[in-house]
Amino acid sequence: MKYIKQEIEELTYTSISPRFNDWSATETYSIESDEDNLTSSSVVLVGNYYYRSISSSNTNNPPLETLGIHWIKWDVSNRYAMVDLRSKTYSEVDNEDIVVEFLKGRIDVLGVGNTIASSMKIEYLDINGDILTEYTQEYFYSGNEGVNNFYDLTEVEYSTSIDRTTTVQIWNIGYKLRVTFGKSTVLNKTSVGYLVCGRGYSMGSTMDGVSVNYESFKPSTVDDFGTRIAGNGITRKEIPFQTIIEKEKTYQKITEAQKAYNEIVLFVIDDGEDSFFENIMVLGEITQAKPTYKNSSHNYIDWVIKENI
Repeated sequence: MKYIKQEIEELTYTSISPRFNDWSATETYSIESDEDNLTSSSVVLVGNYYYRSISSSNTNNPPLETLGIHWIKWDVSNRYAMVDLRSKTYSEVDNEDIVVEFLKGRIDVLGVGNTIASSMKIEYLDINGDILTEYTQEYFYSGNEGVNNFYDLTEVEYSTSIDRTTTVQIWNIGYKLRVTFGKSTVLNKTSVGYLVCGRGYSMGSTMDGVSVNYESFKPSTVDDFGTRIAGNGITRKEIPFQTIIEKEKTYQKITEAQKAYNEIVLFVIDDGEDSFFENIMVLGEITQAKPTYKNSSHNYIDWVIKENI
């Protein structure tokens, strides 16, 4: 198992246009009631998030300073959603590719998931912005369910989205990375649920018997007859599993895992070359990392990972 800490602090470039305008002190904002057709008359962009007006004749009230009085924090910006460490928010555009750039720093692994795209291209830029073409990596989404990774494709039923994570090793070269997601030729759109780039921390080999539990969050109401009616909701994964690790490395790995508590990171449940569990990856946090010490040459660590939605 490996986990990857996000090291993208900001996007130095993105091709995605914001859905709403930046807040302006000279504009007057209002309240809009049509939830499906909100406009820049009531929603503004500040930093990486959208804020929605909750008062009429709303002028010269900075959202961050008057939060809860004139504004509420409404949603993550569609430009930033792919790197906000939540698995069910999306950066999405119609009829075009998505291109982002960011500083490479210490990044050695790239993880991407919940995508609708035809391809992914990773380019390495030097400090002048020139492409180091000999290091370019390009992968093509077949759209096939049952594809375990980019190298072993199987002929199975076609799908338009990839609802899992794929990891790619990053070369130790360059000043910036440019990642391009090619438009889906089936849906004429491009969508990225999350893009996590950072250093990978190995936590041992995953044992057989990985299971996935689902926790559902659904609003409900009671009708006039006293019948409870469940509304639409979302689910999140909880994954218990076990890794085996060399005895002399156990204390070191548990110490490393403790540092990752209360952080949202990308967990690759099995990062082996011939992974059986590569599709079981989750963006979430550690809720348990419990070692079991043996008298043999190896010890075990029992993990529970909960998805961040």
